[in-house]
Amino acid sequence: GFTLRGPVRMYVDLMLWFGYEFDSDPQLPWAAQALASSPAEEQMARAKALYDAAQAYAERVLGLQREHAIDALDRLGRIPTTGWPHFDDGFNDALMAHLGKLYPQKFEYAGAATVRPLIRRAAKLAWRLDARLELAVALVTALMFVGGHGVEKDPLYTWAIEELSASKRPNPPDRVAKLYERLSRFTAAAQGDFARQPE
Repeated sequence: GFTLRGPVRMYVDLMLWFGYEFDSDPQLPWAAQALASSPAEEQMARAKALYDAAQAYAERVLGLQREHAIDALDRLGRIPTTGWPHFDDGFNDALMAHLGKLYPQKFEYAGAATVRPLIRRAAKLAWRLDARLELAVALVTALMFVGGHGVEKDPLYTWAIEELSASKRPNPPDRVAKLYERLSRFTAAAQGDFARQPE
């Protein structure tokens, strides 16, 4: 229901900050709550409610100087490539523990019950792309956790899905290795972008 320039611009900004489908992301319940008010309500009031909720979340999870988000991006770019248990041998618990260390502020805010389903979503995507490897699921889950649950459709992250696609390379380990390389480059650039954003 946003049609005025200010609310539309703010909404697009929030998509860039919190992910393409931030409004439906279970990790960000404040977004759906702010947008759930009556459509008849004046859009500037709804936009302000969304902005205020986003600001409160950003201060708590991103950090006052975005330091928590920058640290999480740094850790995302250095996610372990070895040592993951097999899928049937404690993989989910190991990955959940890693996500808690990857972005502790977001993990605490969202809660384990909200974060755990991301593993299933990432596994379904890896299976569909014929990349049934523990590292593939770990990388995609971590990207969904940090970048938002809609990374598969997010124009900012299309490269990730492309790298995992069989059309790129026939060998799944090669695709996962390339995804890791691209992810490391992306997070390094994103850290700089976050640091340069105006207050």
